[in-house]
Amino acid sequence: MDSYGIKTEAEILSGSILDLSKPSHRKKDMQPVNNAVMSLRRKARTWFSKGNKSGVCDVYAKASAWYHVTYHHSYRQGMDRDNFLSFPWCICDELVHIKRENASKRALRRSSLQKLIYRLFLWLLFFLCLLLLIFVLINKY
Repeated sequence: MDSYGIKTEAEILSGSILDLSKPSHRKKDMQPVNNAVMSLRRKARTWFSKGNKSGVCDVYAKASAWYHVTYHHSYRQGMDRDNFLSFPWCICDELVHIKRENASKRALRRSSLQKLIYRLFLWLLFFLCLLLLIFVLINKY
């Protein structure tokens, strides 16, 4: 970022670099920046891929760790620069997979809980009917 006079990560990701001189030069001036960003993303994917020979679970654990250290406040303490929030999104496929898996697990738990509540409701209804029947029979005799 320093090489191109870019102050924030948002300028790179949005393509709106504030210090570019003239609008007519922006497209031409952005090309080296875009190339550098693409190169960094490829390099990050290479870092991520190294050492992933042990299995799929490790890939998702590593992706989760990248996300965690980027966004968790305890890892930003004492830093004298902004945190690069787009870093873990170089591995967006893995992060999206984790999100979908977690969402389906939550839906399954919610579904299981709803079934349990429904069963409890039916049992409660059954016992209330049974108590009512006993009450009617006792008062009848």
